[in-house]
Amino acid sequence: MKKLAVLAIALLLPSPASALTGAELMAAKNAYHIGYVYGVVETRFVVRLNDDPSQDRIRQCISDAQVTPNTLYDLTVEYLKRNPSYVPKIVIAAIFNTLAEMCPAE
Repeated sequence: MKKLAVLAIALLLPSPASALTGAELMAAKNAYHIGYVYGVVETRFVVRLNDDPSQDRIRQCISDAQVTPNTLYDLTVEYLKRNPSYVPKIVIAAIFNTLAEMCPAE
């Protein structure tokens, strides 16, 4: 019973990754930040967003370009530098916007 209570508490604690801001992402290029961006990109590919037609296009574009996690991080930081209004916000929208810029609709 004690193990179950500990597990329940652990699951209820907020994840620090869910609140990563653009400023935090830009603060240091490290494995955690690179992995965070890559994880958001992978989630964008796996989770269907209301039958978003751009999802398949972006997935194919990234796959064809063989973009590395480091490149995804660097492009996201460049996006944040060009769009400073996203810097204090949670970075997921900036990552999605970076992908949209990388793979524009034809």
